[in-house]
Amino acid sequence: MPNEIALPRNFSWLIESKLAACGRLETQAEVNGLRSIGIRAIISLTSSPLDPDEVSRHGFDSLHSYISVAPSPLQLSEIIDFLEARNAESKPVLLVRELRPGSIQNLEQENAIHLFAKTLRKA
Repeated sequence: MPNEIALPRNFSWLIESKLAACGRLETQAEVNGLRSIGIRAIISLTSSPLDPDEVSRHGFDSLHSYISVAPSPLQLSEIIDFLEARNAESKPVLLVRELRPGSIQNLEQENAIHLFAKTLRKA
């Protein structure tokens, strides 16, 4: 279909018009599709960062934070700070994983999220 928007593999909104997730970006059409649906910032959790010049050229704010097994408290804090700042600016954010078959892919990642949540409740 000529009017169909190309989006990256496994794209979905986690919070409508605020936070989305997908597999790694592969084509220029996908980048254009993301802009057309309002994405303005990207957090890459992939092993190799997205090309910063390409990301910047398309007007995306970006953060790269590779998470191999489980995120560190510092990584979680940086990601949350980035999300909150973009949310305050009404800029929808895209989380990019290698494939995104599951947003939490192992027990270590799940445990890190629970530990970070406990830390937040104590603060």
